[in-house]
Amino acid sequence: MEPTVMEPCKPEGPSAEELAEVSELQEENQLLAQVLAQLMTNQQLNTEQLSLSSAPTEQAGAADVRVDPEWADGIWELHLDLAAEHKKLIKEMKDAQRAQKFGSPRGRQDPDQINQIRKQVSQVSNMRNRAAIQFVTKAEWRHHNKEGQWAIGDFRAWKKANVERLQQLLRAMATMSASLGEVQLDGVVVQMLEVNLGDDQLQAVAADICSIGALAHVNLSDCRLTERGATHINRVLQHCGSMDLSLNSLHCQALPPLMKSIPSGHVRFLDLSDTDIRGSACITLAAACKADGALCKIEDLRLCSNSIGDKGCVVLLDELKNCSSLQYLDLRDAGLTCWGGSVDAVARLVACGGPALDCVRLCRNGVHDEGAVALAASLQTQKQKVKITLNNAKIGDQGAKEILKLVRENKCVNVSIKDNMMGAFFKASIEEVVSHNFNPPKKLSAADLMVQQWIEQQNAEGSLSDGD
Repeated sequence: MEPTVMEPCKPEGPSAEELAEVSELQEENQLLAQVLAQLMTNQQLNTEQLSLSSAPTEQAGAADVRVDPEWADGIWELHLDLAAEHKKLIKEMKDAQRAQKFGSPRGRQDPDQINQIRKQVSQVSNMRNRAAIQFVTKAEWRHHNKEGQWAIGDFRAWKKANVERLQQLLRAMATMSASLGEVQLDGVVVQMLEVNLGDDQLQAVAADICSIGALAHVNLSDCRLTERGATHINRVLQHCGSMDLSLNSLHCQALPPLMKSIPSGHVRFLDLSDTDIRGSACITLAAACKADGALCKIEDLRLCSNSIGDKGCVVLLDELKNCSSLQYLDLRDAGLTCWGGSVDAVARLVACGGPALDCVRLCRNGVHDEGAVALAASLQTQKQKVKITLNNAKIGDQGAKEILKLVRENKCVNVSIKDNMMGAFFKASIEEVVSHNFNPPKKLSAADLMVQQWIEQQNAEGSLSDGD
């Protein structure tokens, strides 16, 4: 008897049901991009695509649509839950149809029950589409102190970046941006905060981001970008002059390619907080601040939580004095000291800077008493309102005395001095004077004055009667 030869088991391919489910999801993704484009370009929508029995009725016109005015941080998790519910209902419907057709020990299903399940499947599918559409909504947003209506593409909840889905929604936003005037929008904002994007996936979506017209701001904070992705960041920055790159490991090597080939005065907002840059990076930023540089019209520059040090800071601040558009400078926790010349450079910037400068933040630096005295002396003749934050800057009573004298004599200077080494008297006195200068007591109405006078009169009469 010849032994039986066992053939190796071949791996089974996807079943017909799995292929059908994949095809269905692909069709839903295509439908999502179409619905999103129609929603924002003021085109007529198929109401069945957005109708929900539990949701309020919404009009089809994009100018009137408010899918969800609040940003939904947990929408991605909601989308996954709805997908699981969708799959469960489809299986339940197929089991009911099979039992209805062939019979089963569990008994025949009522046709009305099958229709009810089919209706639930349709509702869950619509909810999945709506949940994804909430990533792009029309909302109010502040951009460089300018308020307006903006189209917000908010992908912050996507902990795991799905490149194909990102590309679909970004392309739909590009279609929408072509008709901003029709829907009365001021621009487009793309938020990708904490998305696990990486350099390679940024390369895949950079072209789609750049295809969006009227792009006002791109937030790539904490997207796991490195110096390898600097060229792709540069491509987006050339298209949009406002970008948040904080909490990425860019290092100093990323700055030269990042600033390369950017038009003069193009960048208005740049956040490089906690990006592991050092003092040598300030040389690149200082060169970009020259008259023909990319940062010559910078309005908001943020460099906090980087080990910049005194030498690099002095080079940068000496060039920033020529940027008349600078409004906000963040140098918190930047390794600055009063002995290296950086605090004196800040004093020169505030004294000689442009009229637009209204806030400089120096918290968690070694300002000490010497730096506080130098700042107070340079701000004596300050004529424009400016805020200086010196929280946790190692300032003692000597520096606090000069700051108190400054805020008493010059009501244009707002100083914050929390968590320092000064005594309680100086701290309370400075806070009281600053509060009175910038938050004066409200003027009482005539009726309130009459009530106040009556109360004072009653108190006076009561004190006289007590004396008798």
